[in-house]
Amino acid sequence: MGRTSYTEEERRAIIASFISATRKAIDQDGIANVSIRKISNGTGYSSATLYLYFQNLDELVQLSLVGYLESYCRSLVDNDIPHDTPLETYLWSWRQFCLFTFRKPEIFNSLFFGASSSMLDEVVKRYYSIYPNQLDHLSGAVLSMVLSGNLHERNLSVLEPCASDLGISQERIELMNDITVSYYHDVLTGLMGTEPTDQRIQSLTERVLDAVVLILGLDRRPAS
Repeated sequence: MGRTSYTEEERRAIIASFISATRKAIDQDGIANVSIRKISNGTGYSSATLYLYFQNLDELVQLSLVGYLESYCRSLVDNDIPHDTPLETYLWSWRQFCLFTFRKPEIFNSLFFGASSSMLDEVVKRYYSIYPNQLDHLSGAVLSMVLSGNLHERNLSVLEPCASDLGISQERIELMNDITVSYYHDVLTGLMGTEPTDQRIQSLTERVLDAVVLILGLDRRPAS
């Protein structure tokens, strides 16, 4: 007998069930303990079915990790982004990002810096083709940032107006971008294996903001 034919809607539902089961496995056991058997048991589909829709387990895990950004995106929409100056917008975006990602360092280290992170742009686009309704409340700069999976590109899109306003050359902007993302990564990995408290998250967020200001060549943060 041949393989059952599914409609496009049914295929999306099957893919979504695998993503949901993977997310549940990550929440319960951590990324390192996710297995094809656990995911298959969670969906009711066989491992053979999994391989019809995903190249391997890494691709499926990476897709499921994108879902952790949904509440972050909603927080961007629910809070007013400061538009007085590009610098205020840039610092605000880093504050929100750190406060959110530092709560789940393993998740976001794997998403933005893991083995499959080089394909993140494609993974993000595939994820939102499965869950297009998650983009309904997004628009403008927030939507553009969400659809750009690569963290360097995300940060650069917010950094460029800020650096241009400060009279910083394009060459230095790109170097500043690399240094900023690298410093954030160091702080993020330092949190892995811990259960960071609100106080520590807040303290490290302030530290990242101080580093961002230093990288921009400023003496202090602007008065808020």
